[in-house]
Amino acid sequence: MPSILYIAENIDRPERAMIRGIATRGARVRLVLNPKNQTWPDAEADGLPLVPLELRSRYDIRAIKTLRRLFREQAFDIVHCTRNNRPIANTIIAIRGLPTKLVAYRGTSGNLSPWDPASRMTYLHPRVDRLVGVSQAVCDYLAGMKIPGEKLVQIYKGHDPAWYEAEAADLSTEGIPEKAFVIGCASALRELKGIDTFIDALKRLPPGKPVHALLAGVIKDPYLREMARAVPAPHAVHFTGFRKDAPALMGACDVFLLASKRREGLPRALIEAMSQGVAPIVTAVGGMKELVVDKRCGLVVPPEDPAALAGAIQTMMADAGQRRAWGAAARERIRTDFNVEMTVAKTWAMYEDLLEA
Repeated sequence: MPSILYIAENIDRPERAMIRGIATRGARVRLVLNPKNQTWPDAEADGLPLVPLELRSRYDIRAIKTLRRLFREQAFDIVHCTRNNRPIANTIIAIRGLPTKLVAYRGTSGNLSPWDPASRMTYLHPRVDRLVGVSQAVCDYLAGMKIPGEKLVQIYKGHDPAWYEAEAADLSTEGIPEKAFVIGCASALRELKGIDTFIDALKRLPPGKPVHALLAGVIKDPYLREMARAVPAPHAVHFTGFRKDAPALMGACDVFLLASKRREGLPRALIEAMSQGVAPIVTAVGGMKELVVDKRCGLVVPPEDPAALAGAIQTMMADAGQRRAWGAAARERIRTDFNVEMTVAKTWAMYEDLLEA
């Protein structure tokens, strides 16, 4: 059975579930985590030995020496850097001259260039043996960076809808009337996420409809507030700021909407909403069009098209039965096509293929 070391600055719930699944298949698993980020405090209680190590920079000599010693002592077959630049950059130096295979992960498209030294010393480095893309859109982007096809592996992060079950929030505390039709969006509120397109779409809805927009997240582009004041019913656009209870807020909405313009991997907020049975409207950008099958578990529209977005909102409003059916199908899609078991199986197959190669 393989010996695998996972290195991360922080670990999210799908990654924890994947690592547990790999361990249950018999692999010898060990973790390197930043002790300042308490993202898996019970890792050792789960039977997974933990090495606390802070990576203070992309080239942390102290950390590199610690990793180098660990690789020599443990003779790991594979080191898997779950995400971020620092684990990859430090690991590439630490395994120099060693037979350990290196797996890296990429959760978004954009921000890489063959002319960028930082890209060449991380994701585009020849020492990376496999590069996991969280969606096919990310893999297509990486292929455009001239990464050899045999290095690229598309593996969706696995989720369990039960993780995101929460009592729906009381939206009256946000000033939203009980009978209102509510469109939710949880995201960094910026132009890249198409918040301006969303607000423009609200202007195109027929007058007299009790539609409210609930936008949860930090406002990155302040002009969006000014845009919202120009809609016919500005009191119906609610900015909540950052909210830890964003999943509960979105679960109380009639529709979840994400109108991103580019560079989406596999948005967690969308997965959370779909897991709660909220019908989604998304743009055909990145991994979102892989998550949402148009007219089967939601609606997919072109990016930067407020008229199409407004039309999709009206379709959702016009037929509550269809909307609920799409919401149920969205939850089922996460359960059947984006689950942890599939992630573990594909990751295990990647490890076997890598070691055979």
